[in-house]
Amino acid sequence: MGGLIAKSLSVRQRMGSALAMSPRLQQAIQCLGMSNLELSEYLEDIVQSNPFVMRSRPSGVASSQADRMYQTDWREISDPRDIQPSLHQFLEQQLDQAALPPAEKAIAQYLIGCVDDDGYLRETIEDLSKRLGIAPAVLEDVVKTLQDFDPPGVMARTLGECLEQQLIRQGVMTESVKVWLEQFGERAILPTGTFENLCQEDDLNLHECRDMIAKLDPHPGRRYSERFRRLDPPDVLLVVAPGGGWELRLNDANLPRPLLDRDYVTQISRATESAEVQHYVRVQCDEANWLIRAFDQRAQTILAVCQDIVRRQDAHLVDARNPLMPLTMAMVADAVGIHESTVSRAVHHKTIETPRGVFELKALFCLSRQFIGRSRAIGPLCLPND
Repeated sequence: MGGLIAKSLSVRQRMGSALAMSPRLQQAIQCLGMSNLELSEYLEDIVQSNPFVMRSRPSGVASSQADRMYQTDWREISDPRDIQPSLHQFLEQQLDQAALPPAEKAIAQYLIGCVDDDGYLRETIEDLSKRLGIAPAVLEDVVKTLQDFDPPGVMARTLGECLEQQLIRQGVMTESVKVWLEQFGERAILPTGTFENLCQEDDLNLHECRDMIAKLDPHPGRRYSERFRRLDPPDVLLVVAPGGGWELRLNDANLPRPLLDRDYVTQISRATESAEVQHYVRVQCDEANWLIRAFDQRAQTILAVCQDIVRRQDAHLVDARNPLMPLTMAMVADAVGIHESTVSRAVHHKTIETPRGVFELKALFCLSRQFIGRSRAIGPLCLPND
């Protein structure tokens, strides 16, 4: 080859399949994941771009508990965000008052920035040590200092540590509870009898332990989170029906619906015979009709998902002393006949008003790995998952 490297070209055929989502399907998925207020803003943008789409007037539920709950005299508030600081602001305010050396204060400020909306420090000490070039022992000491800040349980690395910090703060941390928390961190389910066998003292039984843990907050940071402290009205309303049972509906007070302005369509169609104009009218009307169907489908999906959630968590919604039943998005998807990702979007950033208050829909799900001791007498205890 005269020292030249021989090169060859070859052609290969490959067969494969891919799912390509149409713009309309992407739009429908996007709408499902929006809250009522986000959807209202989205509809406003569409009204500006499509002359044949108009907004329906919200039906209004002026006398509902939801509206009364969220009516605020803004004249008394210079800035709505001044109602309560964010979690990071609250922690930094406490850090300013803490007697710490400048170096440790700088580390603490960085760690505060790593805390998530739930109040947890999700990164490991090892990863933080490598990134900052600081000894793990020093980081651990600063974390322990920050764990003394409010809200109780903040800066925890695990659920068990979060609950332990709250119990210590309350002064009710006993050896029995400590044993239970250690087992909870290692096992998905604590079999009946295991608790009593592990405990060397009789100061606390399983029933008392369960009641104590149930009163703790597994998400101490949420009350300060911008997403959870917003003043938005709830997306779904759950009220007791006159004849008993539940009545479930979307909160139409903050959810206008798209309508086709048929009078304007007729006016434009009659005003010109231009083929180009007629084509434009048909295209825009087709988009408007599809949008109306998409909004209706979104409403049906959310209500179907909420109905199954309420059916399963009925006892908890009636009385807070009843624990959440085991529930995952896969279980709801199977019951409703939709994909699990659709359930996830249907509950994303949405809240439901109940006789017991307003809940984030995601807070009504409960993973089986979070069960605490099974007993036929008391049933499983579940803590809301993320």
